[in-house]
Amino acid sequence: MATNLIIKCNLPLSLVENPAFREFMKECYPKWQPISTKKLKSDIISSFKTRIHKIICDTLEIVNDLTLTIDAWSHRRGRSFLGITCHFIDNKMVPQAFLIDFVRMKSPHTSDNIQRLTENVLDRFNVKEKVFRIITDNASSMIKAYRFGLAVDGDYQIHDDQCDKSTTDDCSTFDNYDQLEGYLNDPMRSNFSDYWLRSQLTSLKKLVAHIFSVQASSAPIERVFSHAGLILSSRRTRMNEQLFRDIAFLKANQCLI
Repeated sequence: MATNLIIKCNLPLSLVENPAFREFMKECYPKWQPISTKKLKSDIISSFKTRIHKIICDTLEIVNDLTLTIDAWSHRRGRSFLGITCHFIDNKMVPQAFLIDFVRMKSPHTSDNIQRLTENVLDRFNVKEKVFRIITDNASSMIKAYRFGLAVDGDYQIHDDQCDKSTTDDCSTFDNYDQLEGYLNDPMRSNFSDYWLRSQLTSLKKLVAHIFSVQASSAPIERVFSHAGLILSSRRTRMNEQLFRDIAFLKANQCLI
């Protein structure tokens, strides 16, 4: 119920105490036990957030390459937030995306503050060295903020080293040129994930997983902000900041619930 109505459908939390709703639920399922708004906030939403956070941490632990989309946003009451999404190709060659944080920005939107907040989030997830591309808008503070020690410089050299090692270790594989030729001349094509999951083009497969995690624009984080704006509507101005962040986090990661 909490998943479908509160998080996915963006209905008010007070719905669970509405007499008409409780009567409807009893008619649908006589064994249904009512819950309070307080319990929904403190227990259910909190447990969802903890579970989703653990899933994301466990998943990112085995990921090698990450792309981020990052931007800042202010809601109708003027408070600012920094949103960070991560993108990668998983071990089944399926593109994946998570909102890893939606953090409050209490300081000015300077490059130093944006950098500090971003580094704190990446350190908390232990993924700083896995990031090789950051996608954001053209704001000067954003551009300046991300000229710091992420693994974004020399990424093609890193890839070349990986390919060389793979080719050296496995003499039975094609060399890089032959792998590319083999792919271009392959008449059998299925969808992206199925094709590359079965592919024996090991070096090319690594390159595909590396490059295809890069997002074309900052649209993923912009979509998070659009949902956040709907969560904090004109009728929800009393929602506290932590609850707002939690619901925005769950809404963006609802596929994991």
